[in-house]
Amino acid sequence: MEKIDIDIEIIWRKIHSSISKSEEQQLADWIGKHPENKKYYERVVAYHKQKHPPQTLSTEEAWKKINRQIVKTKPGKKAKRKWYYAAAVSLALATLATYFTLSPPRPDLPVRQQSRIVPGSSKATLIMADGRTVALEGNPLNLMDDSVSIASDGEQLVYSESNSREALYRKNTLVVPRGGKYALLLADGTQVVLNSETTLTYPVSFGRKNRRVQLKGEAFFDVREDPERPFEVITEDQVVSVLGTQFTISSYDEKNIATTLMEGSVKVDDAIADQTTYLVPGEQALFNKLTGGISKQVVDIESHMGWVEDLFVFDHQDLGEIMSTLARWYDVDVFFENTEVSKVRLTGEIERYENIGSVLKLIEKTEVVKFEIKNRTIIVK
Repeated sequence: MEKIDIDIEIIWRKIHSSISKSEEQQLADWIGKHPENKKYYERVVAYHKQKHPPQTLSTEEAWKKINRQIVKTKPGKKAKRKWYYAAAVSLALATLATYFTLSPPRPDLPVRQQSRIVPGSSKATLIMADGRTVALEGNPLNLMDDSVSIASDGEQLVYSESNSREALYRKNTLVVPRGGKYALLLADGTQVVLNSETTLTYPVSFGRKNRRVQLKGEAFFDVREDPERPFEVITEDQVVSVLGTQFTISSYDEKNIATTLMEGSVKVDDAIADQTTYLVPGEQALFNKLTGGISKQVVDIESHMGWVEDLFVFDHQDLGEIMSTLARWYDVDVFFENTEVSKVRLTGEIERYENIGSVLKLIEKTEVVKFEIKNRTIIVK
């Protein structure tokens, strides 16, 4: 089936209420554009006449009804458990029809929870310059690396500044495993938060000319401003340079490295295509790992900052990407019985420290998918 390049809300309102003259024309043009479009529209109308009698709800009322069904708010807290099914326009009819359905959600599906599947926590391994490894998991500690003191409160590693020349050549590596998250305060005062399955290599003390670190995975940087010493983050064939700013870098994806800017400005250099791109707040640079080259787009900052604030925030994101995120945080495997389902796009927000069963049941309320847990594998049906 061709991609359905029309706002599906127009089809929804055409079926359930009414649309404007301009929308009528837009719908007519789309139906006449391709025989498959007409067939698709007729099948959707037939499906809803058979399964769901016409309703006279406005779009706003309809969304309110959906919200009452799928949003649960903890007393005294802002709603953090919202999920919407944004129909992926290239899906099959049965899946697309779910978007339009306003029938009450079925009872909770049998997500068989395993007690040993728990949310991630503050944990990491520190690899020091002399080869020592230190497990960081909840317990405070104090260390020395040359003349640099290193302290941890169980959630954040803090480095002191040093004037020792030897310290400039000593590098530490912080490794955060699946199911982990850890914060780091570098010797220059730069704050870094590392997400699950992430590695950061850095000198225990920075020199006078630059500040350079190497990243694999995903991290948030709040760089201490220093006009004399640019801060550089190296990820494969990309270099991000800043003086002082807030941004995230994610290299989880097999094809792209995403750099998203929250405050200030950054410069992204592509070593493959010899290309330089500058970002302003709210923009994201996508570096193509395979061919080189950088594209730029405007994004929702909140969806890229959510994990830093212990939230899952997804904005029209493929279910496949969502499940990969959950797999890293809960340290589980994911298996799709039908790979087409992985293309369904969802929008939602929920706290990261929720039980895995609660997260999956909330997604199930979209009536798009259902889950089963076997040992440490989530089966998507």
